Amino acid sequence: MEVEAFRKLYRESLEDYLARLFVPERLFRRMDDLAQLIRPAVAAESAFRLARFERAVTDQWQDPPARGGLQWANYPVHQMKRFIQKRAHFVRQQLDGKSRGMILQRPPREW
Repeated sequence: MEVEAFRKLYRESLEDYLARLFVPERLFRRMDDLAQLIRPAVAAESAFRLARFERAVTDQWQDPPARGGLQWANYPVHQMKRFIQKRAHFVRQQLDGKSRGMILQRPPREW
């Protein structure tokens, strides 16, 4: 990002993606179409998996369940529409200079 020409191209690409591709309503419609196609296969596996699937694709925000019992069964389901909506908002905030965002770094590897 230190190179002005690269920074300009990167920003133009992000602006384009936010305007054309990463549009929450557009993605939500596509997710609903795909969910409709795969829902029967998920339902055939189990009621438990279907409930988790429905939680992942809903547009109704839900709090994660309390932890306890089988550890893997109580992991929170990531609500994809919620992530998309929040991500689009925060990227827009950063591009508009209203947020600095967060720099993620991996800890150094110990060999």
